[in-house]
Amino acid sequence: MIQLFGNINNKTKLKNILSKIQDIYETGVYPINYSVVFDIIKILADNINYRNNKALLANAQREDIWNDTFTNMIYEANEVDIKKEFIIEMGKHPVLTNVWNYKKQIDTLKFFSEEDNNWKTNPLNHIYYLLLPMGLTVIVNGFHSTNAGIVKSVGSLCFSPQSENPKVFDLAPLYESVFFDGNFYRETKTKKIKQRYGNEKGKSIFELGCIYEIGRIIHNESKKGPI
Repeated sequence: MIQLFGNINNKTKLKNILSKIQDIYETGVYPINYSVVFDIIKILADNINYRNNKALLANAQREDIWNDTFTNMIYEANEVDIKKEFIIEMGKHPVLTNVWNYKKQIDTLKFFSEEDNNWKTNPLNHIYYLLLPMGLTVIVNGFHSTNAGIVKSVGSLCFSPQSENPKVFDLAPLYESVFFDGNFYRETKTKKIKQRYGNEKGKSIFELGCIYEIGRIIHNESKKGPI
């Protein structure tokens, strides 16, 4: 079986990815460089979505997005007021869902395969958060219908000042106190592993850690402003 990264460890993988992200900023032209970086975030998020979809089909172990340190740090982040309506498009922007039930997975794919069933958000079902500075939308509820939208590249998620469920959080203040080392999130001062929700310890989802650290680069580069 061919492995994408060969036998190199996660710390080296992370270093390689982040060096390429930094190179995009240093050699690219604004705003194309920013666009490409968010494309890469989408690739990483899609990889998690793909693995969980495949796991359901194979009756294999899936990765619980909401048991990861990354998503639990949302509750330590700053909520940002939505001042103007904007749209996140499935299939175009990075959206991370958390499918967990095979029947729901297949039923929603079937439903949105029917010609008259257009994908649209349901305020009673769909809850989603946009995380800054990485520009990743994480689904809190409505996992399977959103998954169908991602797979079929249809539908959009609206963020509006009048909406109650969609929220925006800024994780940038956490960069002073937490970093991802390729396997674990650690406290900057003590280097201790940051405990997950429920005092669980363990490796976190690699791509989420990459996205977290890419967000650090985005944050630092955005402070410089367009060239």
